[in-house]
Amino acid sequence: MRPQTRSPFLFRIALAASGFVLVLLMGYNMLVHSALADHEELGAAIRESARLHAPVTALYILGGDQLRKLPALRAIASKPAAEIAEGIASAVRSYPPGAMDALFGAAQTSAQGRLQWTHNGAYLMLLVFALLYWRRPQSVHFMHRSHEKR
Repeated sequence: MRPQTRSPFLFRIALAASGFVLVLLMGYNMLVHSALADHEELGAAIRESARLHAPVTALYILGGDQLRKLPALRAIASKPAAEIAEGIASAVRSYPPGAMDALFGAAQTSAQGRLQWTHNGAYLMLLVFALLYWRRPQSVHFMHRSHEKR
């Protein structure tokens, strides 16, 4: 049997850190997608396009609608959503069903690029978290003790 070379404590810290980053990325995505879906001019097109063509984004919108009921969280997403909406407004107005294509196409603003980065980063962090969880140190039991009477 080979001795364990990894530190279980450091491994648990890495697992916790990746989980924390994953929650932050998903929370940001939920808040901004929900704020975009509530935009007075583009919101209906974004919501419908997400429902038809982007199921993960539709789930982000659904979760974000619940998170944005808290006023402090509502304020976090309003500025980036307004900046993104300004950048994609003409593309969405010209073809509303293609709102997701406009949102995830070439970034028109830094906020849109940040949203695309966090959207893709959440998938990567989910993979890292899953791999760390799968490879986590587990205790080894050599003998099974039974409390049954024989």
